[in-house]
Amino acid sequence: MEQSSSYRYTPLHHPDSIRLLAIYPGEFASPIQISLAEVRSREHPQYEALSYTWAMEDGDCSRSSKIRCDDGKILLVTKKCELALRYLRKQDLPRTLWVDAISINQEDTNTKERGHQVGIMRDVYANATEVLIWLGEQSKKVGVPLLDTTD
Repeated sequence: MEQSSSYRYTPLHHPDSIRLLAIYPGEFASPIQISLAEVRSREHPQYEALSYTWAMEDGDCSRSSKIRCDDGKILLVTKKCELALRYLRKQDLPRTLWVDAISINQEDTNTKERGHQVGIMRDVYANATEVLIWLGEQSKKVGVPLLDTTD
């Protein structure tokens, strides 16, 4: 991935706003490209919410994986988040998701917005068209599915 500047979050404008990401189509191994947009909950946006643990099996939860956001800006995410996005990405259509590690500005020094977003997570999940549960790559010991979706 070529050198680019880091993605910078803009503050949310309304108390009922959330950030949704569009993950663009691509092959599994191709770089991940997303865009972020502010939407208001009262407009009933259509999205899927992703639930997963941030840490890898070895406990690594550092944001060390690079994805491209908006105009090619670099956004650092955890390895587990990147892997989940790779499996969730479609080859032919964009997909709209809410992913806490991306949708909530984790670098926010003004914790008011982050605290508010964490406080409305129950509503975010309740209003999603579907909640996706990322269990990780298949376990070698048992046949755990790569992705379990709740209907």
